[in-house]
Amino acid sequence: MTGRQDTVEDSRPVDSARQERRSEVETELQDQAWQEAALAELDQPAVAGEDTEPVRDDQRLIPRQHQAVGLLVQGMTVTDVARELGLHRFTIHRWLDAPDFRLKLEVRREELLTSMLDEQLLASRMATTKLIELLESEDERVALRAAIILYSGGQRIYHFADLKKRIELLENNMQIFYVGKV
Repeated sequence: MTGRQDTVEDSRPVDSARQERRSEVETELQDQAWQEAALAELDQPAVAGEDTEPVRDDQRLIPRQHQAVGLLVQGMTVTDVARELGLHRFTIHRWLDAPDFRLKLEVRREELLTSMLDEQLLASRMATTKLIELLESEDERVALRAAIILYSGGQRIYHFADLKKRIELLENNMQIFYVGKV
């Protein structure tokens, strides 16, 4: 009997979260068919052991919002996303004003950027390795060209690191200046 009481007590926050999400869905969706489908999904009874954890941020979005995030991350315009999903562009703009939607969009953009930078770093390492191998080439023109590329790349990296250090010093000095003024 105590196990049953634990289940009932655990489901109260879930019911409250479901009710809040139901209200959000009712106000967010303009398309009646999608609204009915989303509400029906929310009304499904919880499976034992399911929904006892707090709702994650990405679970606060409806399926169409997840689709919109994916399309926006791919570089589509708001108008194109709205057309693709059969929505009015103002709906997408309204979603963009919602904190949960903006957070998910920023997280996905950050993931994409990180992935692209990782791939770029790997390609740079492979290219550097190849250039170092080419330094040993019997053809002097190939070896010289590899040396020039490595040298100019090293100079750019040094310049970038120096610039970064100078910016950090300026920011620190600005912070001291503003803290002293307050």
